[in-house]
Amino acid sequence: METTAAGMAPAASEACVKCGLCAEKCPVGAIDPESMEADAQKCISCMRCVAVCPIGARKLNRVITSLGGVALGVLCASRKECELFL
Repeated sequence: METTAAGMAPAASEACVKCGLCAEKCPVGAIDPESMEADAQKCISCMRCVAVCPIGARKLNRVITSLGGVALGVLCASRKECELFL
């Protein structure tokens, strides 16, 4: 897993069977279909590769995912008033 400007690039685990579905479905072509490595510069962190993997072999680093959850928990801990910007 590599960090990008947009966020995170999921990496293929050892469970990857190199079926190529993640590379085929990547909207920006960030995954090399031969090595299954994601190009951190191209990846937009949409997580489509994670969603389409038939065996769940694409993963994010658990530490980074946990930190993101903590950050969201802090931001979403209290209800916010609706605002209208014109």
